[in-house]
Amino acid sequence: MSESAASRKRGAFSLILKDSDRTLAIAVGHKSAQVVVTADGGLELWLDGCLRKRREPSVREPLYVWTNVELHWEEHRYVEARYWQGERRLEVTVNGLPVAPTAKTRSGGRMIGAATPEGQEVN
Repeated sequence: MSESAASRKRGAFSLILKDSDRTLAIAVGHKSAQVVVTADGGLELWLDGCLRKRREPSVREPLYVWTNVELHWEEHRYVEARYWQGERRLEVTVNGLPVAPTAKTRSGGRMIGAATPEGQEVN
């Protein structure tokens, strides 16, 4: 099964990016994460303003980044992002659950939205 088919089977939320769309902000417990599709076509995952992972643009799809987020009392969240440049499609999960936009916000043409993991409360 292809990675795209596997993601769809898991029910990951897909977001089709427009030319001005670059960043998805995600609430992860008391921390903030951003998934950024860079101007050069790379994929970055930021946590509290610190770059955790970057994948350079590539002909291989999808680009994939992930990080483990440690919260209070040894609680953890696993954030994953996949980007298919050919389809301009971004999928983000937290602990395997799809992340869906909850609000549309634009800031200098860079923010595509705020998001929270489906079925999880934002702490």
